[in-house]
Amino acid sequence: MIRSIITAAALMLSSVASQAGQIQTKPVLCGTPEEAFNTINSMGQTKIYEALQVTTVKAPEGYAPNPVLLPFMIYMNLDAKTYTIIEYHPAYNQYCLISFGREGNFVNE
Repeated sequence: MIRSIITAAALMLSSVASQAGQIQTKPVLCGTPEEAFNTINSMGQTKIYEALQVTTVKAPEGYAPNPVLLPFMIYMNLDAKTYTIIEYHPAYNQYCLISFGREGNFVNE
């Protein structure tokens, strides 16, 4: 019985590994700290979350072989329900806009 479970688990894991995702790109707007925070401040948003994200970055010959840790922040105007998600690239002193939008809600509230 245990051997059957281990075999089934190994088959499922090998199936998942063979269907791994691919890195995609989308337009990302990057700018100076002043540009980023002028926009965020004009929307009346405040930081509600921050973390270090594991990020694949570009290199001269494609993508860097190892991911880097970049500061990641979510800003939100709780009254207007608008949000902005940015990441900071210290090597370039730039903030990149990952996502922004409206009708942001906390789940289970």
